[in-house]
Amino acid sequence: MPIFSQSSSDTVNDQGADLSVSLHLIPHLALGKVGRACVRLFFPRLYGSEPKPITQDHRRQLYNLCIREAVRVVVPDSLARWPVSYDAAFKLYQDRQGLLHMGALDISVMDMARFNTEFRDRLEEIPDFRDSFYLHEVRGTKGSHGHDGTELLDRNISLDDLCQFLYTDLIDPSEWWIDVGYEISYPDHVLQWLEVAHTQMVKVCLPKSVPGAAERLVNGKRFKVDRTSLLGDFAGFRVQPKTAGRNDSIVYLHAYTTDKCATYQLHSGAFRRHFPSDLLPMNMKGLLRDVQQISSVFGDCSQNETQVPGCTRLEVRATLSTSREHLTELPDGFLEEAVVALPAEQWWAYRFYRVAALHYVFRELQVASSQSRMWKQSLGLGAIAVWMLNGMIFRQGEDNIEIV
Repeated sequence: MPIFSQSSSDTVNDQGADLSVSLHLIPHLALGKVGRACVRLFFPRLYGSEPKPITQDHRRQLYNLCIREAVRVVVPDSLARWPVSYDAAFKLYQDRQGLLHMGALDISVMDMARFNTEFRDRLEEIPDFRDSFYLHEVRGTKGSHGHDGTELLDRNISLDDLCQFLYTDLIDPSEWWIDVGYEISYPDHVLQWLEVAHTQMVKVCLPKSVPGAAERLVNGKRFKVDRTSLLGDFAGFRVQPKTAGRNDSIVYLHAYTTDKCATYQLHSGAFRRHFPSDLLPMNMKGLLRDVQQISSVFGDCSQNETQVPGCTRLEVRATLSTSREHLTELPDGFLEEAVVALPAEQWWAYRFYRVAALHYVFRELQVASSQSRMWKQSLGLGAIAVWMLNGMIFRQGEDNIEIV
């Protein structure tokens, strides 16, 4: 559920006044994890005009005085499995290179309520931990509950299956957030959103917004356009609608395409964001190796036997209480105006040849003389080529403006 910087907010009391603050600005940490669900603990007392970071001393207090003491009271029989202190745990989990390899410690379901009471009582005894609260996050569920979006029964069954872990009688659905997505596919083709249809797409997502709200949103500073592969006509978007989404209980809109899955990495590999510093002689060999791998993947995606199609996806982040109402149907003619279908072979071949051309540029810079590499023209060419390489992997606008 929510990515903090792009979703909900919470109320924090600052010098007697209540402030609505984006969740990601409130110091927090991960407390526990079960499957794909993560429980985060937030500390509003650490928030301020200059938020206090969560220090090692805070973590030490949290474990030594709160977590372990609650375990000692509630489940004393299992205390032997818990490290004697935070410092002891740190030494236990750290290898000779300084990397941490952390294990997991469980608390049974039948003991959880008592543990929570003991744990929270101890949190309140520490000034920086007072008024803390939990946020429950479930991620990585996209695609696990696919269904026919035109069928009401299928939608309801899929949502009920996704939320089966929730005790609905104990939660307020208006305080929970969920991403509702509409995915469009066409066999053997890569689909792309058209930038000219952004206003219409916003209207589809926010049917209850006041007249003119969609136009103002698209033309506003919060509206982030994500162009694809340096092509001006093909673009998705991201935006927090704020007041424009209030009538629909929506806090975030996102339009994107799934062809990025071919280059998406959780680690820093060949498909990382590159920088002009990669053009330095000691880094050039690695840059050429990365570009070779990128072009190889694009080439494989274009082959008839392994062609990779691409879908368009439109998502809204809404309250759980209204989640069954969103993106249930598209207006007539919407797909013809908002989506373009490209043969998969042509799409990936375009990206392959563009990256192959950049590989040629980088190789020529590598073999050029030291003097010619220092020319302003050479420096500018190299920096622009790196920017173009990033544009073939990342969406322009995904991050802050790149300075060349």
